[in-house]
Amino acid sequence: MIRFGTFDDGFDLTAADGSITVDPCQRDVSPLAGVTGPGPVLVALLQGAMPLPAAIAQGVDVTGDAAALTRVLPAHKRRLTSPVSTASRFCLAAHVVDAAGEL
Repeated sequence: MIRFGTFDDGFDLTAADGSITVDPCQRDVSPLAGVTGPGPVLVALLQGAMPLPAAIAQGVDVTGDAAALTRVLPAHKRRLTSPVSTASRFCLAAHVVDAAGEL
């Protein structure tokens, strides 16, 4: 299990048997790795828009077993837009869909 963010505002990601589950942080579980950093950079990392070394250079901190993290990250995809603008567009799209009352 990998913990993203802090216990109060993060989530636990578990990969097993070819599937990934995401749950609120659980007190009774000890993560293999912890990942913290700026939200837009974490989003870019999880989407494959930014490789781990670049995310670390932009403020992401990985504690514990970094290999556990790299096993669940998608392959890095080169994009012409910056990760921040990619994350901003995602948030804007979610807001527009929500405002329209559609999911």
